[in-house]
Amino acid sequence: MAEQAVFRKLRIEGWRQFSSVDIDLHSRLTIITGANGAGKSTLLSFFTRHFGYHRNYLATPKYSKGMTSFSYGVFKWLKRSSWFNRDTPAAPQIGEIQYTSGISSPIRLPASPSLHYSVQIDQQQNVPGIHIDSHRPPNIYRGVGNMPTTAPSVENIGSGLNAEYISYFSGGTISNGTLYHIKMTLIQMSIFGHGNKTMEPVPELIEMFEGFEEKLRAILPKTLGFQRLIIRSPEILLSTRSGDFLLDAASGGVIKLFEVAWQLYFFSRSLKDSQRFVVTFDEPENHLHPSMQKTFLPNLMDAFPGAQIIVVTHSPFVISAMQDSSVYVLRYEESELSSNEDESLRGLMGSKVFAEKLDTVNKAGTASEILRDVLGITATIPDWAENRVQEIAGQYRNVTLDSAFLKELYKKLEAEGLASSYPAAISELTRGN
Repeated sequence: MAEQAVFRKLRIEGWRQFSSVDIDLHSRLTIITGANGAGKSTLLSFFTRHFGYHRNYLATPKYSKGMTSFSYGVFKWLKRSSWFNRDTPAAPQIGEIQYTSGISSPIRLPASPSLHYSVQIDQQQNVPGIHIDSHRPPNIYRGVGNMPTTAPSVENIGSGLNAEYISYFSGGTISNGTLYHIKMTLIQMSIFGHGNKTMEPVPELIEMFEGFEEKLRAILPKTLGFQRLIIRSPEILLSTRSGDFLLDAASGGVIKLFEVAWQLYFFSRSLKDSQRFVVTFDEPENHLHPSMQKTFLPNLMDAFPGAQIIVVTHSPFVISAMQDSSVYVLRYEESELSSNEDESLRGLMGSKVFAEKLDTVNKAGTASEILRDVLGITATIPDWAENRVQEIAGQYRNVTLDSAFLKELYKKLEAEGLASSYPAAISELTRGN
C-alpha cells in the first residue's frame, strides 16, 4: 500500500505582502516564524483548509471617479510571469502546493474581485490532518448530567471535540465546552468498556482508554507526575504523585496539553494502517510556561512518530526545540515599492516579505540570541533597563577605559541589578569614543 501523501512544498509569490516565499516542508517538523503582520498565519491557512479550517481573505477597497473596486494586492510583475494564465487574465496563479505524491496544485485567485474572497487550490489533495489553533474556546465547567445509552463509536471518538473547535474557529460559538466532550467520552469508555453481569464488555474501548493515558504520560510535563485517570462520575480526576485533582481545576497549560493529546491520539486512531497525517499549530506557546514550550514539540513527536508537524510561532523556545527540523523566518525587505508592484500592497502591509531558511547554528542559539538574530528584537532586556544602562554609560563618556574604571562601572551596574548588561554598557562607551 502506497504511503499517505502529506505536504512537500509551499510557494507563494507576488501577492499581498509576499514577494517570494518558498518553503520546503520537513518530513517531521517545519517551523515558520517572523514579526506580526509578516504573514505566518496566512501561509498556515493554505494547509489548514485541507482539514476544514477555512476563512476568507479581505481585499483592499479602491475609489476612483465615484466607483468602488477591490484589489487583491497582486504585483504587476506577476501578470507577466509564466504562472499567469493568459486564458483567464483576471485570475492569476499566486503559488502552488506540492504533495509528497508528486502532484503539484496551483493556487489561484478568483476572477471577480470582492471584499471577501477565497483562493482556489486546483486539484487539492486529500491530506489527513488536524489543526490546533492559537485561539481555543474558554474552559467552561459543565458536569456530565446525562449519558448516551450506546457505546461511543471507536472510529469517531474525537469528532465531537474537533467539531467544537471548528465551530469556534468559524463563528466564535461554543456548544458544550471542550472538556465536557472529553469527560463524557471517558466515562462512556469506562462503563461500556468494562461492561457488567448483563452487558458485554468492549475491550477495545479499555485499550484506547489506557492508550490515551500513555500519551498523557508522554506529553504532560514530568514535573506534574501524572500517573493515571480516575473516574468519580460525573467527574474526571488526574492522579499525580502529589495527589488527585479535578481535570477542570488544572492550569490552562495542562488543560491545553490534555486537549491536544486527546485530539491527536483519537485522530490518529481513526486512520487506517497507521498512515501518516499532518498536525498544524498556530502559536502553540500560548498558555504554556517556557519550560513546557521547550519540551512540547519533542514530546509530541516522540508520542506521534507518524505525524508531519507544521508550526507558526513567536517563541524562541519553540524555534530551537528540535535540531532535526526546518525553520523559516519571514523577513521584511528594505527596498521601497517599485512601479512593477501593485500600489495596494502599501495599504495592505507596507513592506515586502521573503522567507529565509535558518541553518543549524542559528537554531542552536540561546533564547536571547534567537530573539535578536531571528526575530529582530535588538534588546532582550526591558526598555527601562536598557535606558538606564545608556544613562550610566553616558556619565563616563570622557573617562579613560582602564581596569579601575571598568571595575567601577561594573559595581555601579551591579548595585542597580544590571550586571548582566555590562557588555552592552562597554559597547555603548566604545561607540561614543
